[in-house]
Amino acid sequence: MSSYINTNIPSLNSQNHLRFHSQQLSSTIEKLASGMRINRGSDDASGLAISEKMRGQIRGVDRAMANAQDGMSLVQTADGALNETAGILQRMRELAVQAANDTYTPSDRLHVQREIDQLRQEIDRVASSTEFNTKKLLSGDAAARWSVSDPGSLEAIIRDRVQSGTYQLDVSAKAGKNQVLRSNIMTLRDGAFAGDILTGNGVALTASTNSSGIAGIYAAEGVRTGSLDERTYHINVTSYDVANTTIEGNSTISITAANVGFMGVYQQAGSNWAITAGGGQDAATANQQTNIVSFGGIVAGRHGYLELRFDDDVDVDSNPDVTGLASVRFIDVKTGEAGAWASVDLVAGELNLAGSGAQTFDGAAVFGGGASLSVTGNVKQGDKALFSINAAVAAADVGSMSMGAGAIKIDERFSNDVGTASVVDYRGAYYIDTQSSGIQNMQLTDGNQQITYHLAQLESSTGSVSIGSITLDMQADSTGTKADSSILAEVRGTSGLASAYTRLEDIDAFLTSDGLSVFLAPQQLTLYGNDRQVNVTLQGSDTLADVERKFTTAIASGLGMGTGISNVDSHTVDFIAKGSAIDSTHAAVEGTMLFRSLINGAQGRIGLAGEDAVIGGFNLATLQNPEENRYMVRVSEAHSGRAVGFGEVSGSMLRDLIPGMDIAVKGNVGIDTSFNDSRARYDFTSQATPSPFTLHVVDNSPSFQVGANPGQSINMPIGRMDSRALELENLMVLDTGLANEAIARIDRAIGMVSEARGKMGAVANRMDHTINSLAVAHESMQAAESRIRDVNVAKEISNLVRSQMLTESATIMLGKANMLPDGVMSLLRNA
Repeated sequence: MSSYINTNIPSLNSQNHLRFHSQQLSSTIEKLASGMRINRGSDDASGLAISEKMRGQIRGVDRAMANAQDGMSLVQTADGALNETAGILQRMRELAVQAANDTYTPSDRLHVQREIDQLRQEIDRVASSTEFNTKKLLSGDAAARWSVSDPGSLEAIIRDRVQSGTYQLDVSAKAGKNQVLRSNIMTLRDGAFAGDILTGNGVALTASTNSSGIAGIYAAEGVRTGSLDERTYHINVTSYDVANTTIEGNSTISITAANVGFMGVYQQAGSNWAITAGGGQDAATANQQTNIVSFGGIVAGRHGYLELRFDDDVDVDSNPDVTGLASVRFIDVKTGEAGAWASVDLVAGELNLAGSGAQTFDGAAVFGGGASLSVTGNVKQGDKALFSINAAVAAADVGSMSMGAGAIKIDERFSNDVGTASVVDYRGAYYIDTQSSGIQNMQLTDGNQQITYHLAQLESSTGSVSIGSITLDMQADSTGTKADSSILAEVRGTSGLASAYTRLEDIDAFLTSDGLSVFLAPQQLTLYGNDRQVNVTLQGSDTLADVERKFTTAIASGLGMGTGISNVDSHTVDFIAKGSAIDSTHAAVEGTMLFRSLINGAQGRIGLAGEDAVIGGFNLATLQNPEENRYMVRVSEAHSGRAVGFGEVSGSMLRDLIPGMDIAVKGNVGIDTSFNDSRARYDFTSQATPSPFTLHVVDNSPSFQVGANPGQSINMPIGRMDSRALELENLMVLDTGLANEAIARIDRAIGMVSEARGKMGAVANRMDHTINSLAVAHESMQAAESRIRDVNVAKEISNLVRSQMLTESATIMLGKANMLPDGVMSLLRNA
């Protein structure tokens, strides 16, 4: 064996082996300690790359499983909410079936309606409040978000997944029909009165169609209401600035001269007498329904009636002087109060009204010197005569009347008592007011003024004298009192037609079986329509005009049907007064009240609910059923103009024009509304050009990431599920017809909910399988990645033992090799 000093080849060789085996041992220990075959890129570069990619897939699949489970939780939340909605709908259907049974009264159905209203509100609450992680599920936002250029006219109902975009909708309409309801004929209860201003042909006159300033007969009490002639009164109004100081009537009478007019006579069997003005005044007017003009001796300011009663049986022609032959009393036209009876002597065939025991009123005389009536013929005790008494009004006073002052006179109308068939007027007393606004308010803000005119009437068959009144509603006018000499009024009594001024408590239809008014306490009614409801409170003191106004406001404003045009909206409710009927129209029946919807189709259907007696009093019947509008709609992309769809649909829901959504129409889109006075109806006219709308839609449907890679997702849009989307708006069960319609509509809603739940169930089942497949994929990829990266313990233990033995052997051999130079040193020492 050669020996070298400078180089120890065996040592170097041992060192190399020791270093290699040490590295092998260190690597093996690291793998066993980490459990990983690949701890760094140098362990296995390609294996590391594959492993890292697989690790990404494994973690992605693991997260996808969690996503799918979260998605199932979302679906289950929505399905649970719809399960409650389905239960609510089943209860609503049960209530509708109950209301369809005619064993229930209107008030019973009102209670059912109220529960249905509450259940509808609960459906809306469920739809708006159902959330998952603050995400709305049933409001439609879980499918798409949208906006429209005119939200007051159109509303998007999201049903399914939509294509995001901005759409132009051009809507043309073909008008349908509105609903028209008619009430009972309103007649007067026993003892009530009503009246209307009419022409000679019985046509109604309103404040705008007569020049008298009379808006109507505000009230009446205790006057004749018999035959047409008996219930017809001739009213004259003269203005403060009348040039000739006259007031019209049966004949032209000057208000600057005293006048007496016959108002009627009562002669018993065996009586045969006549009365003329005393002192030769107007001797040709004996017992005629004409005027005794230029009658002197009436004290200034006295306007009213003189009731004359004979107190003895006397042949006046044979006995021209009789003490206490008659008694008289004065009745004031303004107050209706009667003075005390005063005895009147017959002197030289004339009743001396100004003599001893002269008639007084309020402590002052009614007649002065020269006031007398000439009597001829046979009189019997109890015979009577009635006269109108009017003092002269000084010309200076007439000329100085203030604006708003003037005179009113009401004449009765009878067949001539002397046997002719002609109809003439008894001349009434003057109601004179010389003060500013005495007859008419000149300040429009003060409103109408009511003038009560008292009228004394003699019953020719019994001799009884009644004191009644007619109250005129004088319209405010900035120019002062107007003038008109040709106004006729018809005043009706028990069972006669009511007027706009008739109070509800005076209407026969609102009396109970025991004769009491149903309005002894205020009554609250509920109006339904246009998917809204509004309460209206009626009181016994409300007139039919008040009722008309309240219901008009409720329908136009409360139900949101108004057009904003006052002369259109004001006809939603009309009372058809005496003389206002129009043949061959909805307004053909006098005394009825018409309810007209301002929206065509079912959306505008009107319902009235309240207590039985009140609903029965109105007793609304359908004159015209609503018909849906038809819409022709062209849909295009707003930016490119590319056509998307075109269709013609009926009703307020435009379906299938844009995939995934319906469009609800509010009101009468593309239709102009006006009121046709001659036909007493609303005219709905299609607009000449389409109405344009812009709709912006963005898809917002939930997407569940159920895979480790892009595009591995499940999309599940959840449509809107409130009462509007379920088409339950304006749902009413107030009568059997509406209740049966409600049953069909609720059935459709149940079908919609069931369909939505079915889609959710299908997605939930799919995701259940998705989770299972992801679990299998996760297991497979985890195993594959383990084979690439995890250490083989058995193999590495074997490598560890081998590396330990080789390292120990190399260490020993290195020691031996390092001892070889010692032999060389021994040789050198022995040299």
